[in-house]
Amino acid sequence: MFAPGHLCLQILYMKYRLLASCFLLLSLSASAQRKFEAGSRYVQGFARVVNQGQSSYIDSTGKIAFDTVYNDRSLSDTWADTDSIYLPQDILQVGLKGKQGVMTVLGKWILLPEYDTIDTHSPEQWIVKKDHKVSLYTPKGFLLPFRFEDSNQLDSITFAVKEKGKWGLYNKNKDELIIPYTYEDIDYCYGCTTRGNYIFAQKNGKWGVVSFQNEVLVPFEYDHEHMNMRSDEWIESLYKNNQKMSINLKTKKVEIDTCECLPGEDVSSLDTQLGPFTGQRRNGKWGLVNKAGKLILDHVYDDINYYNDSTALIGIVRNEKYGLADTTGRIVVPLAFGSWFEPMCGNEVFQSEKNGKEVIFDKNGKQILAQYSGFHEMVMENGSRMLAIIQGKLYGFYNPATGKIVPPKYTSLSYYGDPKFLNVGMGDKYGYIDKDGNTVVPPIYDYVDLHAVPRNEQLVKISLKDKIGLFDIKQQKVILPVVYDYISTYDDSTVMMVTKNGLSGVYDFNGKMLAPVKYRDVVPFDSLYTLLQPKDTGKAEILNKRTHVLYKLPFDTAFVAYEGRLMLVWQQGKSFLYDIDKKQRVEGDYSKGGFPEYMGYFSNHRAIVVKNQKFGYIDGKGNYVVQPKYDYISSFHKGVAAVYECLDTAARIYRYGYIDSTGKEIVPVIYDVPQELVQKYSEEAFFGDDDSEILTLMKNNGKKGIAGLNGRIIVPVNFDRISPEKHGRGYLVTLDEKFGLLDVNGREIVKPVYDRIMLDDIEGYDGRVGYNFPVMMKQENADWTYLDERGKSIGVSVAEYIDFSTLDWGAPAGVPVEVPPPPVPLPAEGN
Repeated sequence: MFAPGHLCLQILYMKYRLLASCFLLLSLSASAQRKFEAGSRYVQGFARVVNQGQSSYIDSTGKIAFDTVYNDRSLSDTWADTDSIYLPQDILQVGLKGKQGVMTVLGKWILLPEYDTIDTHSPEQWIVKKDHKVSLYTPKGFLLPFRFEDSNQLDSITFAVKEKGKWGLYNKNKDELIIPYTYEDIDYCYGCTTRGNYIFAQKNGKWGVVSFQNEVLVPFEYDHEHMNMRSDEWIESLYKNNQKMSINLKTKKVEIDTCECLPGEDVSSLDTQLGPFTGQRRNGKWGLVNKAGKLILDHVYDDINYYNDSTALIGIVRNEKYGLADTTGRIVVPLAFGSWFEPMCGNEVFQSEKNGKEVIFDKNGKQILAQYSGFHEMVMENGSRMLAIIQGKLYGFYNPATGKIVPPKYTSLSYYGDPKFLNVGMGDKYGYIDKDGNTVVPPIYDYVDLHAVPRNEQLVKISLKDKIGLFDIKQQKVILPVVYDYISTYDDSTVMMVTKNGLSGVYDFNGKMLAPVKYRDVVPFDSLYTLLQPKDTGKAEILNKRTHVLYKLPFDTAFVAYEGRLMLVWQQGKSFLYDIDKKQRVEGDYSKGGFPEYMGYFSNHRAIVVKNQKFGYIDGKGNYVVQPKYDYISSFHKGVAAVYECLDTAARIYRYGYIDSTGKEIVPVIYDVPQELVQKYSEEAFFGDDDSEILTLMKNNGKKGIAGLNGRIIVPVNFDRISPEKHGRGYLVTLDEKFGLLDVNGREIVKPVYDRIMLDDIEGYDGRVGYNFPVMMKQENADWTYLDERGKSIGVSVAEYIDFSTLDWGAPAGVPVEVPPPPVPLPAEGN
């Protein structure tokens, strides 16, 4: 038990401890709120902050993520690598306290900044050092433990590794050295398509070849360069006494390579594989041996050119004269030409030159087309090949498939656009011919459109002096004279509309007139019917495109209703639907008590009607989808329409709400249409753009709210301005010239008490803005603060705004927009 005096002391001591704890908490809180001289907005999850002229970059929690940028990319770049085969090259290489890391330009970490160095030049693997040890990083992760001074990958499991200045081989699967640290240097054919099972190794200053089992295959007595590298039994990169050697690992035969050329992958430079043949070099001259080992071309040629397996000819050259031999060694074209013979037209012909003139030989070694001077290969749309013949300024062609020669007589020759025909010109007139030179469309027209009629390759549009006609390829005649201003065809139709001097008519594809050129308009219903509107007063007509029968409608004014086979008829102040198939009016709810005064075209199987000066909607059967009880009704937007009631006709005062596609009121008609919208109606003010999922609610006091397409109130009508965030992050709102933020469900996350906000994008025509969390906001006479998705400070404030990018780091990150509040609360169209 304490004495009374001691009890008072104990109470005072406890109060002191409690106050000390409170001061400690306040101190901790104050220290957690870090202040910087300047800061930027967030870009891809990071913001730049500056103190004493030094930049750092903080993440979304306010923690410093990196303080150095090593390359010239920017987080503002919107494109990034998506190829999973290779490592990304559009990366940001950064550092923190001297350590390096890598992230994508979209702000996603690849390697955290905890490594000494990262070499990112290779798209296949990065060389990463940590604590003076090296590993290799690939899209699948690190290949090696950080255990070696240096390393190079030979294959999927074998690595050349270095420790204490010596090289050995490491097997990843076994996690052991298969060749100890023995050699001064190691080389390997990294680029060979077939992986080798040996290395080039240096010992006591000389190079040899060592197997993966550490067996010496070639003694250490050579010099070496990383040239002519191979992975088979031939060694072509070792030198001795300044002479290049050719060594066979199987036979152990060592030759001095006098050729010193660059051989193919799988053959010695002294014995070159040429398809099924072997090229042999003897005494500096080439010969050719077949598969049976028989010499078919003597060793007398300066070079031999094997084209491919499908070509029966072989190029040969001696003393700069070129010729051709066949696969038996027979000379089919003598050595008399000035360049290699080049195969053309799918190896059907061969081209060379002699005395400056081009020559053409066929695959049998026979010269053809000797009377012409120039040639050019043509590849048709279907891949077939022909040879254009050029003589002066005229063109013809040779078809190797048929042997057909079309002599040069055309001023132009084009083989693009059609697999069967060629476009030809005679002066300034054009037509078409086939691959045998037969006339398809005579070249007498200003323009020829070969594919103008859908699904009908027989008909061609022809043009002369800005007039159009139709030519039938099969009949070889003009079936519509070249007198029309316009010819129109339709994918689902068997007829075409022609227009002349502002009037239209209809013809079938045989050129037969179905309706004379006397109508003001021709409107197709579908594949069966077409509506013909008369030039002046008179009855509209219906053309049956199958029977070719014209049927005159019993009405003066009729239009395509764009719903099935229905006509929209206006007659004597009334509107109704007319069924073409049944040839009768469509009865329904809309006809009871008299037809409506007005009816619009159908859209999404609904048509607006006005009956007794009230608006509604009907379906194709004439039944009401929305009863005509509103003073106005909008079009449907994603299944929702705005409906209006007039409170004062003279003053033009309206209230509005919203209905769904069944006519049910999902938002009651209690909201006010502002006078500026009454004067200039715009549906966007109620629905936003085509992609908008919100409905705008407005009151005459200037306040706004938002409802969803289901009618649920998302934002009550409490704010002066509401701007959706363009990426769906929520809403920017203003109230009494102060900014606040709401989440996507309309819940308040930042009270409207801030005077300024930093946006990525200001409000556009669609009423949307752009911002990223954490977002920068500022109250008057206070620092900028960063607020997260919950509206909470991340513990960082800055005195001034700066740009995200520094001057020495790539391009600017875009233009951020500081938004002060409007001087007066103005409504924003679309919100």
